[in-house]
Amino acid sequence: MSAATTTSVPDAPLTATPIEVEDDDDDDGPMFNDDGSAVDPDEFRRWLMSNPEKMKELEKEEHKDVAQLLLGGDNAKTQDCLRKMFALQMKHAEEDEQSKMSSPDLLRTECTVPRDPVVLYQQMLKVGLQYGPAFRLLSQVWIPQATADEQRKAALGNVSDDDDDDSDESEDETVA
Repeated sequence: MSAATTTSVPDAPLTATPIEVEDDDDDDGPMFNDDGSAVDPDEFRRWLMSNPEKMKELEKEEHKDVAQLLLGGDNAKTQDCLRKMFALQMKHAEEDEQSKMSSPDLLRTECTVPRDPVVLYQQMLKVGLQYGPAFRLLSQVWIPQATADEQRKAALGNVSDDDDDDSDESEDETVA
């Protein structure tokens, strides 16, 4: 290869990434920066070569260009490839999240925690949304478990803050 020839990160093989570029917070794998690049590209390369599962994935024909970039000695190209793979993974994760939000059936399956609609309308009134009797049409309300957990934590924080107010509200009434 001549000095004028450059190798760029291939676009075609990166429709699916052979390596998950994420920081698992474990001591077995490499550490990644916020942009998906490796903290230490040489350590990343050693880790990659010592991982038979990852190497088997990289040996596939559709990943040969990516393997060349990741396993080659050019740290700049390795980092660029990792950043591109990370960006692609973030894009796919965002698309997955968006598809969940556009599918009523998927939303329904995630909403497993019941909420009292009366309490919901009371809380809406507290923030300035007044629904008269003719507009209080909700008879059942369900929310995702993660949302319920977040609301419970927030309510517990508010309860400890409200202890000085001699408030008679129970925890259930403060959780939406």
